[in-house]
Amino acid sequence: MVAGGQEIDVIHLDLSKAFDKVPHDLLLTKLHRHGISGTALRWFEGYLSNRQQRVVLEGTFSDWLPVTSGVPQGSILGSLLFLVFANEMPSYVQHGSSLALFADDSKLYRPLGSVSSSALLQSDLDGLHSWSSDHRMTFNTTKCKVLRMSKRRSCRKPLNTYYLGEEILSHSPQTSDLGVSVSGNCTWTSHIEQMCSKANRVLGLLKRLCGRDIRDVQTRKLLYTALVRPPLEYSSSVWSPYFVKHRRLIENIQRRATKFILNYPPREVSYINRLDQLNLLPLDFRRQMHDLVLLFKYKTGTVTSNFGRFIHTATRHYRTRNFHQANFYLLSRHNQEYYWNSYFPRTVKLWNSLPNILKSSQDLLWFRVHLYEHFRGLLQTFFFNLLSNYLILLCKSYTFFF
Repeated sequence: MVAGGQEIDVIHLDLSKAFDKVPHDLLLTKLHRHGISGTALRWFEGYLSNRQQRVVLEGTFSDWLPVTSGVPQGSILGSLLFLVFANEMPSYVQHGSSLALFADDSKLYRPLGSVSSSALLQSDLDGLHSWSSDHRMTFNTTKCKVLRMSKRRSCRKPLNTYYLGEEILSHSPQTSDLGVSVSGNCTWTSHIEQMCSKANRVLGLLKRLCGRDIRDVQTRKLLYTALVRPPLEYSSSVWSPYFVKHRRLIENIQRRATKFILNYPPREVSYINRLDQLNLLPLDFRRQMHDLVLLFKYKTGTVTSNFGRFIHTATRHYRTRNFHQANFYLLSRHNQEYYWNSYFPRTVKLWNSLPNILKSSQDLLWFRVHLYEHFRGLLQTFFFNLLSNYLILLCKSYTFFF
């Protein structure tokens, strides 16, 4: 979001008990505006009305109470009905700010390109406050945070004060956005460290629980792949690290986990050998696979996104040795290191280096299977890449010391 070198103020908004406070009459009115009427509308009215709830604690039951608002959580229709209810929020933003929505999470942001930018952002924030009043919803101001996004070491502009109603919103150097820790300096150090700390705690818990009782390799592998590895890969296309120290920090968790799974084999059994025995890939390879699968989904139209703003299929009038019609090229280029290691530049480079048969595939399952085999064939090169990165890091430290 920090395009053009501009600082951006991002206001993370939190609706208080969003799914529980949706007024049924307003929701039914919105459904009618979307063309649902007659029997279908009466069905939705019956689905929402005459519901009751109670609490059960250690066999003791509370009295039944009527549910007068909200959409049923955990149901198939619950999330969809909330989206129908909240779909008018962008129409209240009328001064050029951008609003990003995902279920009940929302972010209002604007580049600080002029003196009036903060005032216009405040006006749009007032608009969202009006939406909450019109729809009988409330924002939880204690959870609403203002984040100044900037790659500069020191912000040029003073931190602006924003009001939600009569409450002042607090500034924060970082906040959690859909499970990812976002920092104002646009780095992922905090998220990676928190993620690794959590994974290490879960791995330590598994070691204590299994002990000597669960020594079966497949059971231990299942526990690792189900409980430890997923948090290490969640949204990796966003935060995938390019610093050697962060990549080693993440990989060391799986390095220790493979020893645990194989009941601590002799020291002579290397990490690559342990991965080969367990039919696992390095986490670095798996992050690359996630990047490529996401790009494949965009290419085949499986997911809709705004990737077209950043990349395009190769359509050259002349053909070079490495040209292929399934290749991609970048629509914009920058000299900053963090740009070249962000999702689009690194993934386009990876994609264009794939075998042509993989790039020409149209079936997701086939692509996943053969992409896995492709990376399995690169397993032996992983050790040499790690060694070269370590030597580069060592040389830099040696040069700095002297």
